[in-house]
Amino acid sequence: MLLPTTCPVCAAPGPAPCAGCAGDMRPAPALPPPAGVESCAALLAYAGAGRELVARLKYRNARASVRFLARGMADVVTEEVDVVTWAPTTPARLRARGFDQAGLRGSRSGEAVTCGFVPGLARGWGGVVALCR
Repeated sequence: MLLPTTCPVCAAPGPAPCAGCAGDMRPAPALPPPAGVESCAALLAYAGAGRELVARLKYRNARASVRFLARGMADVVTEEVDVVTWAPTTPARLRARGFDQAGLRGSRSGEAVTCGFVPGLARGWGGVVALCR
């Protein structure tokens, strides 16, 4: 059975997200990297349509947006990347959701930047995808 793709934000039929919702998303503000991290970049401000897109992926299994998020994450990378990894979700969340949303985004981001994708971070960063050099 094939199901049509819909926008995870507004439920309009078509791409995920639709052009209108994608246009409502704002880029993440530039922030200093955390201690011990050389550089850090984020794709979206976690507000409005961007927050809804990520929340629906994480909590409602709206996986149609994974390709959009992964491509966007790869596009914000300004340096050469050797490997992509992620901090895995907790075992309890994995059981409840049935998937690891950060792992999905990480594997697609690795494909987009054409480098390796390996699990490698310890639990504690909460779903962060890291593109490492």
